[in-house]
Amino acid sequence: ASEMGNGSNTMQQMILMEVLGMPSESIAFVTPDTELTLYDVGSYASRGTYVGGGVTLKIANKCKELILDEAEQMMEGVDRSDMELRNNAVYCISDPEKHLTMAEIALHAHDAARDIAISAIHATEAAPISAGVHAVKVRVDTETGEVEVLDYVAVHDVGRAINPLNLESQTHGGIHMGMGYALSEGVVLDEKGAVKGKRLRDSHLFTAAQMPPNDHVKVEFLESYEPSGPFGAKSIAECATVPSGPAVANAVCNALHHHFRDLPLNKEKVLAYLKEKKDRQLQPDY
Repeated sequence: ASEMGNGSNTMQQMILMEVLGMPSESIAFVTPDTELTLYDVGSYASRGTYVGGGVTLKIANKCKELILDEAEQMMEGVDRSDMELRNNAVYCISDPEKHLTMAEIALHAHDAARDIAISAIHATEAAPISAGVHAVKVRVDTETGEVEVLDYVAVHDVGRAINPLNLESQTHGGIHMGMGYALSEGVVLDEKGAVKGKRLRDSHLFTAAQMPPNDHVKVEFLESYEPSGPFGAKSIAECATVPSGPAVANAVCNALHHHFRDLPLNKEKVLAYLKEKKDRQLQPDY
């Protein structure tokens, strides 16, 4: 899977480490290339953990069986049901003194002119839904039109959290992106329909300085178990971004007692509404 900063490779590594009992330094990643890897539809639609993790788990379990095939041949009299993979080796459960390193197992397979190599296709007909609730408190300056996010709470059900730290970080990133969608970012067209702002600086990306302090952004997860997901996991990705724009916008609408119908709710748009409201109030009542 293409690593886009969402921690997908770290998640895959954790699954491999769990199933194969290998340390992280024993796992190398090859950057995906259409000449080197099997077909993949892309890293989107919240597929990183659910689908990418699903195929990683499938491959890890198949690889484990091949490793145990070699170990059974090498540890005579020890059944595979009495074996476990840990510490980069295969151990006999009933007699831990009996063990084989992964290097010894790989060499045994090599000497027999065979590779421990796996490829797999993974798909699922299940469509588990990740759910979340976002709540926002804002302050609107009616003199300047500026909107300040004071407090933010996000709670999500993502199944089982494989990497809780990364999960929290990705949710923070989704909230940040959603705030930009709600308050500053947008596409402006000229009278001919061409995009006006063609530079990155014209995009009005929401900055870290505009975010509320870290201790005012609370993220929590309600863990459940999704049978079709790797170790019971579901997705987060878009689920962290989609609610944040509407949540911020609803808070602004609530503060001003007015339902805005398009984003972003920048200061120009807020001030335009406040001016229109004031002008209506000043009109004489005939």
